Amino acid sequence: MEQSKQTEPQPQNKGNRLLKPLIILGCCVAISAVIIYFIMPLFTPKTQSVSIPNPLTEVSGLAQADDMIGFKAKIPTVFPFVPETQKVVVIGKETIQVTFMNAKGIEQEYRMSSLKEDVSGIYNQYSVNDIIKIGNVEVTLKGEAKDQYIVAIWNDETYSYALNGNVAMTTQEFSALLMSIQ
Repeated sequence: MEQSKQTEPQPQNKGNRLLKPLIILGCCVAISAVIIYFIMPLFTPKTQSVSIPNPLTEVSGLAQADDMIGFKAKIPTVFPFVPETQKVVVIGKETIQVTFMNAKGIEQEYRMSSLKEDVSGIYNQYSVNDIIKIGNVEVTLKGEAKDQYIVAIWNDETYSYALNGNVAMTTQEFSALLMSIQ
């Protein structure tokens, strides 16, 4: 009797079974890359980069600052510390800022401006806000404790002024400093 030979199905190689999906996946990745890098930029609107000009210009000294702001700046000469260095900056075309510093890290920042507004640049809320009169000028002093002020703001009808520091000053110290402005 003749035996019929049945052929058993050959097991498929797993590599052959995965080859087709891998080829399809590779094609999808390649097409996506072409779309992202070459085609999408054609439809993306071109934006122009806009930058805001820096209004701060560091200058070599008071004479250069005076030329830039158009008036002669009056600067304090008396401080409750000995300033060792100063940095002069012009803000816009109307404000001079002089930062007086010493090696111990004490700083006083002084501003004088032709603007008729608060030019301190300090927007903190302080628990103490006092107004004192020095000569004919009313000065607003701000700080966290009575007679321990951080900020002084005033104007003389022609210019606006501001003074602030990283160490509190007394009314007497502020008064002496303000009276020394020449």
